[in-house]
Amino acid sequence: MSYVYAVHATRPDDVGAVEVVFIDEREARQYAQDRSRDWRVLEPR
Repeated sequence: MSYVYAVHATRPDDVGAVEVVFIDEREARQYAQDRSRDWRVLEPR
């Protein structure tokens, strides 16, 4: 079984959004952290 990790990024002042899919969890987390200053972004679910 393999997993993919999706990062959904949007800005409050913009109408669009970006969905980026990674096969590496570390890369997905780094991308999410780089795109957001919201501490809840990397909150485990």
